[in-house]
Amino acid sequence: MGLDTFNYRLNNLRDRLDKRKETFYSEAARVRNDPRLNDAAKRTDIAKLYRAAQQDVDALHAEERKLTSDEQQRIERQVFGIRDSDPSALIAYRDAQDRAARLVFGQQDTAREMLRSATLSGDSTLAAAVVAKAFTYGWTDIIDSYREANPRQANDIDDLAELSSWVQKNESDFFRGYVGTFHISEPQELSGMHEYAVKQLAETAE
Repeated sequence: MGLDTFNYRLNNLRDRLDKRKETFYSEAARVRNDPRLNDAAKRTDIAKLYRAAQQDVDALHAEERKLTSDEQQRIERQVFGIRDSDPSALIAYRDAQDRAARLVFGQQDTAREMLRSATLSGDSTLAAAVVAKAFTYGWTDIIDSYREANPRQANDIDDLAELSSWVQKNESDFFRGYVGTFHISEPQELSGMHEYAVKQLAETAE
């Protein structure tokens, strides 16, 4: 299955986003071209439409963030989660998490040696904890080493790497990432107005 379900839901969400933005632009144009309204009335009506569209788009952004976070956590549980409810396994899991948590950015060599030692000793719990940390810091060579040693988990690891990369790009690319995607162009009627002023103007139309 991989990321098929996630991608389907993501595409559906992005379609809803596009339609919501298109609806706002068409509604704003209708008000703008209405000869029965004076400039003040047009500004007020468009402010109300703009605020409503912003709220809907913000809600869709939050929905996408949750969708992505839930998918990442689902894969992480499959790859790195505890698989044995035995008390000794739980203790080993917590110990591994504690040791891996001490790794900080710049300690890639330490993490690499920790993974090698865990692999040689058959400590799969610690190995998984180290690789989970490697995803946090982008230590791709450690991730690749773990992937080669655990071919049964290769697909999940690839999915997690793809998803992590996608999120990073969306967070760092201003125009094509989250900022640009979930942005509604400010109507010319509201140009230069502070957000609070737009909010107040929109509320007068209610």
